[in-house]
Amino acid sequence: MSTEVSGSGASSLANRIEELTPRIGGVEGELSKVLERMDDGRRSLESSVSAVTDRLIALSDNWDRMAGIEGALTNLREWLGEELSETEKRRDEQRTALQDQIVAINSLVGDEHARSLTEKSVLEGRLREMEETIHGLNTGIGDAQALLSEVTSHGAALLHRLGFEGSELARAVSESDDVRQLRLSLSSTIDRNQTLLSSVRAAPGGGLLLDALGTQPLMQALGELLARLESVSNRQILTETLLKGFETGWMNRLLRGELIMITYLDSDETFAALRDWYSRTAATLRDALRDADVHLGRVDLLVAPRGSIQTRFDVDVALAKFDPVRRRVREQLKTSDGFVVDVTAFPFVAAGRSSAGEVIVVNPSRWE
Repeated sequence: MSTEVSGSGASSLANRIEELTPRIGGVEGELSKVLERMDDGRRSLESSVSAVTDRLIALSDNWDRMAGIEGALTNLREWLGEELSETEKRRDEQRTALQDQIVAINSLVGDEHARSLTEKSVLEGRLREMEETIHGLNTGIGDAQALLSEVTSHGAALLHRLGFEGSELARAVSESDDVRQLRLSLSSTIDRNQTLLSSVRAAPGGGLLLDALGTQPLMQALGELLARLESVSNRQILTETLLKGFETGWMNRLLRGELIMITYLDSDETFAALRDWYSRTAATLRDALRDADVHLGRVDLLVAPRGSIQTRFDVDVALAKFDPVRRRVREQLKTSDGFVVDVTAFPFVAAGRSSAGEVIVVNPSRWE
């Protein structure tokens, strides 16, 4: 009789375990779905971050677009909060169900303990397996919650970054495309020229050439221009800033440097990098002047002065001492006279403002 009862209890407990096992599998399936949703959420956030970043790069002064982005980010934040709440709710429900199952199994094991130590050992083994499974599920839930927390954190960081209160974003929205492009180009060209100047000065005649071109003062002026562009927000202010360059001299110095390099040192390999730098930088500023409706007049060296441009007959001492320039001028003097050897001011025409420009015509006695 005792054997029949014991066998019946063991069979009942075994059936109970078999009933619980699919439920645990169901819990694992639910957790897997939660984790998949979290992974989809993270990928969605990464895609949203990429889309928002691309969108910001294209922003100019359209605040309506900024409002749309702010709404999208608000929706993203709300979605993350809903996902977190739903995950926590599922976790609590699953944890409660699993704990109830453990209590039921423990109760059954306690009833069977007096009847069969062997059966108890088997059942406890199954119980430990189930507890390990439950532990794994709880760990998975914890990992899913940590992942959601990470996604939420990244979302919060993005929202903070795009909090519409940082100076970078405010400037990106307010400044025009012309200003932004000029600022980025100048920043790049200034960075590249730092190491270039050192190598040019180390080359034979390099120091004399840099002095003749006024490269160091030009670099300082370009740095100051870059700093001023931080507060320039429209084309009108940009135009005034660029025209100021003719008055203070740095614009003339830049365009003069390019003209000297491409005329007297057009095939010189020693200073090719410096020639390229002057050409790129001058092209950037010429584009900016063109966009600002400032029209430059043409100036050429080793030819007669053009139009009504003003003339002088003195000479830049450092330029006259630089051998490649000196050789080209003396060679030209063998066949002609009265040609331009240098320029001090470039002619330009802008709204309500203009300049005839000024060049230096060769004085043969100064180039002997």
